[in-house]
Amino acid sequence: MVCGPAKSNLHFEKACKVNAGFNDTICDAIVSGTYRQMNFTEENNVVQSYLTFLHSWEVPVSSIVPVLLVIIVGSYSDRHKIRKPFLLMPIFGDAIAIVGSILNVIYMRQWPLEIQAVADRIIPSLFGAEKLLIMISYAYIADVSSVEMRTIRMAVIPILLNIIIPVVQALSGILFRRVGYMPVFLLSLSLFVISFLYGIFMIKESKQPEKKSDNSLKDIFNKKNATEPFKLLVKYKGSQRTNFICVLFLTFIHTTVNGGEHSIFFLFTQAVYQWTVVEFSYFTTTRTVVNFFGLSVAVPLFSNVLHLSDIIIIVISYLDVIFVNVIFTVFQSPVGLYVGQAFAVLKPPGHAATRSQLTKYVDEDDMAKAFSLNIIVAALASIFSAQLYNRWIYEHTRRTFPQAFFLFGIAAHSLGIIMLM
Repeated sequence: MVCGPAKSNLHFEKACKVNAGFNDTICDAIVSGTYRQMNFTEENNVVQSYLTFLHSWEVPVSSIVPVLLVIIVGSYSDRHKIRKPFLLMPIFGDAIAIVGSILNVIYMRQWPLEIQAVADRIIPSLFGAEKLLIMISYAYIADVSSVEMRTIRMAVIPILLNIIIPVVQALSGILFRRVGYMPVFLLSLSLFVISFLYGIFMIKESKQPEKKSDNSLKDIFNKKNATEPFKLLVKYKGSQRTNFICVLFLTFIHTTVNGGEHSIFFLFTQAVYQWTVVEFSYFTTTRTVVNFFGLSVAVPLFSNVLHLSDIIIIVISYLDVIFVNVIFTVFQSPVGLYVGQAFAVLKPPGHAATRSQLTKYVDEDDMAKAFSLNIIVAALASIFSAQLYNRWIYEHTRRTFPQAFFLFGIAAHSLGIIMLM
């Protein structure tokens, strides 16, 4: 989060200075949000085309290895009750990625946008990235939680993050504007190193394996493990299997929309409202604060006070997403974005409820495999959404009706509600 604005700005600079070959005057106008006043709108469109094309292959490529890892690790960690090493792997990968970003700044005019994408997304993916971290984190929480407490505890990680992230996001854009790339990247690298060391010395395994295996490391690469998560699709019978598959499809819908909108939202605000990374960091701060209230207030209210089922919580969340996207589409101004985001407070409970509902259709020993399968479905959705949103919807509508991608989100979540009825 500290280096988020710096990375976004670096993408724009690389696309402008190296890939498009524009001079500093044009590129400075684009990254500073003054390209219309200086009549560089067409040049900005060229830069956006480079970025949408990058996103269309960057996400699929960076999803391949994490998917393979979660397939193998999910089954392995269930059998051996080993979570800690797989929590540390993504942190190590992110630290290497920061080093790559530093090198890309040093070679600003020599290395193209694609090299930065390799450093920023491909390298972390080799260590599992957020997909492996999320899967293992929630498996760890499930290990130490009762069935009744899982819904609330599934929201603990997002709540803790949403306490810290708003402050970091609010300051990250300002920090980047004041000090530039190098200090921001060096600060981020220091934080990753501290996190890695904390994980090594402070995090303990949630459970001890019932029996030791002399060949536990060899077991990681057992090809039979790759099929373990998929066996859940046929292991359970009747309505239990049907409900499990339906929850996976809901994950596909949510990830397609959420991932697609996330990949182009800054491009959308930069093209329509001439936002810079600083203005966008303010908006992401607002979004994170709203998510925090949704997780810390709405989740306990729905689950512990009103005792609503996970299905009802998901429906409420989807209705909220539809309403918010209507606001984003109709009120075409920065104020409309902030107003719509303020109403998105009921969106986060649906995510926690979906994950919780998934665990209720499998046995305790299958939870990590269930999360592995959930991550696989999410990865496939990310691959699909990268093409759908960047190359099909946004690239073909950004000059005439850039809000068009919000309409797809409305349609997709309407389908999800119909499934739940």
